[in-house]
Amino acid sequence: MRRLTLACAALVLTASAAQAQPTLTSSPLLVNPGGSTTLTVTGTAGHSFAVIGSSTWSGFSYAGVDLAVGPDVTILGVGVLNGSGTGSITFSPPFPARDRHHVQAVTSADNFGTITATNRSTLINVQEARL
Repeated sequence: MRRLTLACAALVLTASAAQAQPTLTSSPLLVNPGGSTTLTVTGTAGHSFAVIGSSTWSGFSYAGVDLAVGPDVTILGVGVLNGSGTGSITFSPPFPARDRHHVQAVTSADNFGTITATNRSTLINVQEARL
């Protein structure tokens, strides 16, 4: 019985840790100049989210968290994750001025006093893509 209790506790703790890490997906990653992509954030329902972008992928931090965007960071959209824990924005990258644009999202339970960062995603100008 003790082993069953420990196994159940480990399962619950693992599931909570996995749910705590938000993710960002981009569809599509290859974008035509003038085109757009949908950026979807997945995390804990009810948490605030912000999607940010930059022409570089390092050099900026917020609330003590190093982010995967540069000092030219812009806020692309903000919102609250719905009951399913998702939120999305539609974004048109600044192509053809640049060949790629780096995006990342952050989530927060306390109005961005503290944040949890997602993975970084790089949007690529389809006309400049070298496959």
